[in-house]
Amino acid sequence: MIRVTHLITGLGVGGAERMLFRLLAATDRARFDHRVISLTGEGPMGRRIRAELGWPVQALGMAPGRPDPRVLPGLIRLLRASRPDLLQTWLYHADLLGLVAGRLARVPRIVWSLRCSTMQSGGWRLEAVKWLLARLSRWPDAVLANSQAGLEHHRGLGYAPRRWQVIPNGFDLDRLRRDPTARGRLLAELGLAEG
Repeated sequence: MIRVTHLITGLGVGGAERMLFRLLAATDRARFDHRVISLTGEGPMGRRIRAELGWPVQALGMAPGRPDPRVLPGLIRLLRASRPDLLQTWLYHADLLGLVAGRLARVPRIVWSLRCSTMQSGGWRLEAVKWLLARLSRWPDAVLANSQAGLEHHRGLGYAPRRWQVIPNGFDLDRLRRDPTARGRLLAELGLAEG
């Protein structure tokens, strides 16, 4: 059984949070044991992960948008107690604090997960975190990107990891299949004529 801890900046409703949920929902429970730690609050996705999937979720209560080293002792304790084989971090603040806590807790493997192709400026704090992450990018065992464009963007920021891996976002194509009756139902609901 491979024990994986996912450290994410927060568990609101967003793209990274949805991809984490999908990954956890599709996992082979005979091979993987997951737990999720949110740096901020539990949020709606954390409640869904716990209620619908049954994976443990813990929240550290950090203020959103501000990497706070005061959460490190609690994070290190959680990692030492759960002894994961792999720590996968999601989003910049989790990458930074997860790298520090993971190394201090002696987690054998740390993987960062980049979830954007480009990122608008998020103010000087986020820019400072990205600058620092670029300089630390050789420390995790691998850096995952959800697209080649994301990999190239981060390479342009100075990221130079030992190993890059592109794993595109997964989608259930059966749910996205065309419904030939949907147009007619919507027109009827809106009281519009065909055409």
